[in-house]
Amino acid sequence: MAWMNQERKAALAAGLKKIMPEGWKYSLAVRHHSTLVLTISEAPIDLVAQSLCSDEQKKRGYIDVNQYHIDGVFSGKPLKTLTAIRDAIMVGNHDNSDPMTDYFDVGWYIDINVGKWDKPFRCSTAPMMGCDKCHAETIDVRRRENGSKLCDLCSEARFAEIADIKRRLAEMEAQRAADCCENHSDADGGL
Repeated sequence: MAWMNQERKAALAAGLKKIMPEGWKYSLAVRHHSTLVLTISEAPIDLVAQSLCSDEQKKRGYIDVNQYHIDGVFSGKPLKTLTAIRDAIMVGNHDNSDPMTDYFDVGWYIDINVGKWDKPFRCSTAPMMGCDKCHAETIDVRRRENGSKLCDLCSEARFAEIADIKRRLAEMEAQRAADCCENHSDADGGL
């Protein structure tokens, strides 16, 4: 039965730290006491742009790497690096599975992610971009569908502004409905 705990994770993290290239930011987590999850959030090379993934997947900014087919996602130096990383987090693991008889026996499962669905991978050497609203120079600028660029602070402020507009529209609609009912009751002679 697959089993992973914080103690095993800490032991593997020490070995992983020796393998991980300089300037790479990552996190190591345990999910459901059975899976070790490695998420690479930032690196000096653009792993997403250098991947063999489709343009649509590159546009999303994250990749869920198949540990058995890393060569289907990366080539060259990123392939060698991610293969070494995978080998480092598999130290002490076993796989006595027999899929033909539907028997699965592993020490633990692993997930390797480049970025997350809600926080895309960032290349630390990417050029700084300016926010269209506050003109701050930051690497955290997100390009929106209409082509404009907003930093995280301005995006949050924009969401708050939109929520306020929706609230005021709802209040205006309620007031109009109340006025309409009042006008109809006066025209009917108070019936």
